[in-house]
Amino acid sequence: MRTSTDQNQSISPAKNNNRAKLIVIIFLAAAVVSVFVVKVYLISEKKRRKVERIICKTNILTIGRNLRLYIDDCSGNWPTEDTWCNMLLNREDLYRADFHCPGTVSGECHYALNKEALGLQFGEENKDMVFIFESKPGWNQVGGRELLSMENHKDFGRGCNVLFGDGSAKWISAKEIEALRWTPE
Repeated sequence: MRTSTDQNQSISPAKNNNRAKLIVIIFLAAAVVSVFVVKVYLISEKKRRKVERIICKTNILTIGRNLRLYIDDCSGNWPTEDTWCNMLLNREDLYRADFHCPGTVSGECHYALNKEALGLQFGEENKDMVFIFESKPGWNQVGGRELLSMENHKDFGRGCNVLFGDGSAKWISAKEIEALRWTPE
């Protein structure tokens, strides 16, 4: 005759086998869910970086539009080199946040005026000349290639946003940088 202890021992290997199978199934399910979560995170991170690049382009377009309006309002005169950001901030539809590239962590302003564009008019005659470009952090920056930064979006790919003399903006890849026109023809 079997005792209750003997019955537990004879059932026990089957229960242990079922438990082992259940643990393996749970482990595999957790692994699949983990892989899915990582993929979703990476996709959302890539989308976030793309959105940052688009916001940066919108910022440079907004700064360019306000610069153009400032020049029109001031009889063709550009803001002074050392106060151009401040002068544009006095406009109603430009905010300090518009000077900040969302692809960066620090710095007030990530855009600079092309020194060679000062005094020129927006329009067809300067349509392919750089007027405003992404730069290293700094307020009221004016200069040329030496200030250009492709580091603001380094997680998305090497390049930067540039505003041209016709008021259009474009993402410029690292390969296209050398072809940019920085001086009047």
